[in-house]
Amino acid sequence: MQMAISSLGRRLKKNSGSKTGGTVRINIEDRVKEFIRELPEKDRRVIGEHIERLSEHPSAMGNIKKLRTRKPRWRMHISMKYTLFYFVDSDTVWIDKIMTIGQAHKKYGKI
Repeated sequence: MQMAISSLGRRLKKNSGSKTGGTVRINIEDRVKEFIRELPEKDRRVIGEHIERLSEHPSAMGNIKKLRTRKPRWRMHISMKYTLFYFVDSDTVWIDKIMTIGQAHKKYGKI
């Protein structure tokens, strides 16, 4: 399935609802969208598919780990190339950072 990152938010918003429907709303920071737009098409597609899965179950699929931080945060490794950072607030997943795995490992403890 191909999808442009600009349409990702609209699709998730349209398909997402409250937790009672089994999905949550996804909010993607602009800087995350900018980072993804600059990637090769294949990487954009794979990241988009992972983000879509977050709307169904934000804490239990794929290579996801809860981080030990002051505020509850999660990280998701994507294709052993990228790390996505997010937190869950009520029925919304807030995606606020994405970077290469190498960059992420240097930042652990600072996030």
